[in-house]
Amino acid sequence: MTTGLPGAGAAAGHTGVPFVWSFESGRPGPHVMIAGLTHGNEPAGQAAVLRLVEEGVRPLSGRLTLALVNPAAAAAGRRFVDRDMNRLWRDDWLDGDGSSVEAARGRELRPIVRQVDVLLDLHTTAFVARPFFVIAELAKTRALADRMAWPPTQQLMPGGCVDGRHLTDYGRFADPDDPAVAVTVECGTHDATASAGVAHAVARRFLEVANGPGPARPNVSIERFRTGEPCIARTDRFALRIPTTGFVGVRKGDVVAMDGDRPVIAPADLVIVSPRPDPKAGQTAFLWCERC
Repeated sequence: MTTGLPGAGAAAGHTGVPFVWSFESGRPGPHVMIAGLTHGNEPAGQAAVLRLVEEGVRPLSGRLTLALVNPAAAAAGRRFVDRDMNRLWRDDWLDGDGSSVEAARGRELRPIVRQVDVLLDLHTTAFVARPFFVIAELAKTRALADRMAWPPTQQLMPGGCVDGRHLTDYGRFADPDDPAVAVTVECGTHDATASAGVAHAVARRFLEVANGPGPARPNVSIERFRTGEPCIARTDRFALRIPTTGFVGVRKGDVVAMDGDRPVIAPADLVIVSPRPDPKAGQTAFLWCERC
């Protein structure tokens, strides 16, 4: 997938870091950041970030940074070049990897990310059309998602990412005693044209509440799902027996997938989220969740 990244002049932004734009208001306030293209095959976040740049959005207080996180992967038409850009956000992992494109880009972005007080990372998924938050189960992340109130679906991850460290888990964002807060929103499927519009609307809503409560969204009923154990594929022949649309309720005893010749059976009445297309042995196939 080629995403049509802007040329070198447009990429310079205001920071000296390629594909990062940053604007100071001149008034006290938080440093707010909107990130897109953490995965190179998710163009909706890129479209939203570039649209905000083109619209000339500026902060009324504090500082606003807009960033395309992994443009090299997008230019290569891939999800990532060497390693998943959304699984490496720990200082020792960034510093210990001297060869990957993604770790080098992470080190380039790190000084900026460390200054950020409120961050939104825009993503899309392979199958799930419903927009939803993916957030650490911390009081501060739930409060931000509740203030936004859209999308009204929240996937809470009390143990963090099982495969690594998300951008939104980096540094201060993961400290429950630090006010810095970050959320991820999945804005639809990778290839749906509507996903870019969703991402832009989510970004605009985020900007409304980043400095405070913001205008209310009436008649919104928030659904929360707490992730539990991941279902890890044991073979390369893992096949779901339920829809891949995400947030699918299953009953105890249901056969939800076949892992080679072994049935995967629901251990309780649960909800299945984050299905992965064609997982390989050792990879997370999906997450078991409960409503909360």
